[in-house]
Amino acid sequence: MRSIFRFYITPLFTLLTYLFGAAVATAAPVDGYPNRTVKLVIPYTTGAHADLLARTLAQKLSEMWKQPVVVENKPGGGGSIGTLAGARAAPDGYTLLMSALGQLVIFPAMQKVPPYDVVTDFEHVVPLIRTPWVLYINNNLPVNNVKEFIAYAKSKQIGMNGATTGIGTTQHLANVLFAKAGGFKSEDIHYAGSAPALQDLIAGRDDFMFDSLLTRKYVADGRLKALAVSSAQRSPYAPELPTMIESGLPGFDVSVWFAILAPSKTPSDIVAKVNADIRQAMSSKDVQDRLSAASFEYIYNSSPSEFSTMVKREHERWTKVVREAGIKSE
Repeated sequence: MRSIFRFYITPLFTLLTYLFGAAVATAAPVDGYPNRTVKLVIPYTTGAHADLLARTLAQKLSEMWKQPVVVENKPGGGGSIGTLAGARAAPDGYTLLMSALGQLVIFPAMQKVPPYDVVTDFEHVVPLIRTPWVLYINNNLPVNNVKEFIAYAKSKQIGMNGATTGIGTTQHLANVLFAKAGGFKSEDIHYAGSAPALQDLIAGRDDFMFDSLLTRKYVADGRLKALAVSSAQRSPYAPELPTMIESGLPGFDVSVWFAILAPSKTPSDIVAKVNADIRQAMSSKDVQDRLSAASFEYIYNSSPSEFSTMVKREHERWTKVVREAGIKSE
């Protein structure tokens, strides 16, 4: 009888030991996390609004975690260098990535061989902010709203010139969607950034452009007209501007969003902790006060699974837009 008892108890004890050990191993990654420096990689230069967002968040997380959170700027390659570095980092929670729609979704869709896949190469931690574009036009055009602009554009046999901040930017895709939805001819004129594009728009060499809410300063001094925002809802920073949808273009919704991601296979408990802590950080008054001048709209109240659903939807939508428009990286 004793030997039979030993026969059954030994495997049972082994099984319980294994299960307990597995539970401890599962919990171990988040226990005490973080206990050393965390690196936040961003594919942007210092001084940009994205850099302000990253450094504001990093400072707050440093205070909360009692560990340094260091921002590492890795610009270049249309944002692919920094984004790829985030994907290839060790999946231990000590390297996080802050990137945006353009770098995560649109840039890979333009490549014959994409350097990374936003759906499979990352853990989707939490979205942070989004910001719409505003449709600006040259002040001398004899129109004052989107419907009048479309009618005017259709009357121009040579078509309209739409300025962009570069091939494959969300401003470029907004131009493409606008011309398609409005049914008018348009040629995209690409610039290396917003400043030279705005210069030519103000001078009348271009007819329209999608750019940030901050460009409204040129509306105030009479050099441009602002017709609508590109998001599905009106912006709280410019409530007087209708949406493109309200202006007669159903489904028109182009917003830029920024988010935090981690390398694929980062433990789910670390992802959950970072998500919860960032949501707490982003909701704090001092963070929002520091970011108030940038006209950000906050979208951080999402779980990792909710954010993952958003990423998959955005990936499918914008990949289709890029391919149908035949946009390729030069």
